[in-house]
Amino acid sequence: MANDPIAVARAVQARLSELDGPVMALLGLEVESVTPDKAVVTMTVRPDMVNSHNYCHGGLIFTLADHAFAYACCAQNRTGLTLASHILFLQAASLGDHLTAVAQLLDLNHDTGWGTVEITNQNHIPIARYRGTWYRLPTPIIPPDQ
Repeated sequence: MANDPIAVARAVQARLSELDGPVMALLGLEVESVTPDKAVVTMTVRPDMVNSHNYCHGGLIFTLADHAFAYACCAQNRTGLTLASHILFLQAASLGDHLTAVAQLLDLNHDTGWGTVEITNQNHIPIARYRGTWYRLPTPIIPPDQ
């Protein structure tokens, strides 16, 4: 597994999904795919996720983006921590919208780096853009003996 980056990313995805299970269940997050530099996570806006204007709470959209970013950051089996992040809301997400967050890392060669997350709805309409900076610890998600 150590020599196959895709296998490592999938194993890390499985382990993080175990650890993140309660949050994922609470928000209905689904990890669609993870590769060494990319992650795709989805969420459908439910009635308990909308605000008084009947749009999805921005904090929940941010959480979707941050979750996708975390999976991408950790996909090389190193613990990744978000140092800073910024989100730009482009369009409101409505009840029933199926949101897809695509996280793409743009700097993989250092302990700190950055990436973006594009969030779209089921009609491919951009909902938000997230930019994050991470710090990767040497600590593996999956111990070397596994």
